[in-house]
Amino acid sequence: MSKCTAQFIADSPQVFFVPPIAGLIVVTWLLIWIPTGLFIASVGEIKPDPDLPFMTTVVWNDKTRYAVLYSLFGYLWVNAFIIGTATFAIAACCAQWYFSSTADSNGKGSLMKGLYWVFRYHLGSIALGAFLIALVQMIRILFEYYKKQIEKANKENPAIKAILCLTSYLLDCLERFIKFITKNAYI
Repeated sequence: MSKCTAQFIADSPQVFFVPPIAGLIVVTWLLIWIPTGLFIASVGEIKPDPDLPFMTTVVWNDKTRYAVLYSLFGYLWVNAFIIGTATFAIAACCAQWYFSSTADSNGKGSLMKGLYWVFRYHLGSIALGAFLIALVQMIRILFEYYKKQIEKANKENPAIKAILCLTSYLLDCLERFIKFITKNAYI
């Protein structure tokens, strides 16, 4: 197995460029999303802060809350899509190399052909997998917000702490399970 992996890496060193490029795209997406998120978060009614009279706060209405959640979900979905595309491109390159190698010659794996396969044949599959990952991540984010609100109200209740800890653990397991299934489905 390690011999096969080493031979693939030797024959297709271009796969080393995929993670840094995907990381750069993810960071670029984050840099685009942050000003958008800040703009959406600044929409609302300006009111003085009751605790600090020289400060103001932005009070959101329901539409602004939905816009923030929608924007956050969009960020998570595109982020998971970029990572899924990189995973699939590497897996496709590896599959091409493996199935074209024989006992007499080394295989040929093309990263560009893998990217072509992504956008020609598997875009919907990657988008669906990214949607599922983003959905579970969004549920976890919302749960963590409500967990903090519940902990503020019930600081000393051990039953509530245990239920919140268990729910947090189960959501983490669900996210890891969805990521595992999705990654293997791409491959």
